[in-house]
Amino acid sequence: SSASGRDCIVEIMEGGKGIIGFGTKDNNHLTAPATDADGKDLVSTGTWYHLTCIADAQNNTKSIWLNGVKVAGKNNWTGTANVSFHGPFTLGNISGAANMCFSGNLDDIRIYDRVLSAGEITALYDLEKPKGK
Repeated sequence: SSASGRDCIVEIMEGGKGIIGFGTKDNNHLTAPATDADGKDLVSTGTWYHLTCIADAQNNTKSIWLNGVKVAGKNNWTGTANVSFHGPFTLGNISGAANMCFSGNLDDIRIYDRVLSAGEITALYDLEKPKGK
């Protein structure tokens, strides 16, 4: 387990390209590619996104979904995302890190106590996406 005691962290990092990272308590980090198959940036500022991260300890998988599409996955994850110590629940920054704050809007945050299927993730995206997307 990590020294910080955090269970999960999702980062949209800057530095030229937006990168989506999904870490868990065991410091087992999964990162989505910075660009899609066509070379287009996966994420950029000023754009609405539907982001879903799955940590499935029962099946040893971890995945990142963007706008209803799986963009990264790991099939050999043996993490402990929801075991033992739970740090403070925060949205928009890393607990105790004043200089690591999200600059944007967060809406309709959902936390499930089970793994969502691909169909459920796509349905949530279709439900929430802005008109015309």
